[in-house]
Amino acid sequence: MQSAPVLSSDRCHTDAPAGIAYCELRLNTNKAALVIMGMPVITPSTTTRSQAITDIIESVALQETALSHILNAEGEKIQKMVAMQDVSPDVLLATNKSVESMVNAVSRLEMILHSKLSAFDGCLCQPDDAAAPEV
Repeated sequence: MQSAPVLSSDRCHTDAPAGIAYCELRLNTNKAALVIMGMPVITPSTTTRSQAITDIIESVALQETALSHILNAEGEKIQKMVAMQDVSPDVLLATNKSVESMVNAVSRLEMILHSKLSAFDGCLCQPDDAAAPEV
């Protein structure tokens, strides 16, 4: 019966400018393999400050829309349960508890979104063309 191959790292080095680590791995079968372990390369952005702020505010608006759909669905859930024939009080209470849990979760997310927006209180961003005064 053959034993499973075991990897052991013999040599590793990093190409500093590219930020990539190269390791030569050996199997217990004496076969070598070169493994490239990549690090993320972060390039500078050309996005302006006002565009970045606009993007963040837009993302908050989209998240608010999603949360409103969740709350609407929870309201519809309660309406359907109340309209059902022969629904027991225990089922209604369980539904109410489920909806309450979801509303609490949405409320916590709303507080996080509010804190994102408060970071821009008093932010008077100039339009991009007005940012650089003419001489």
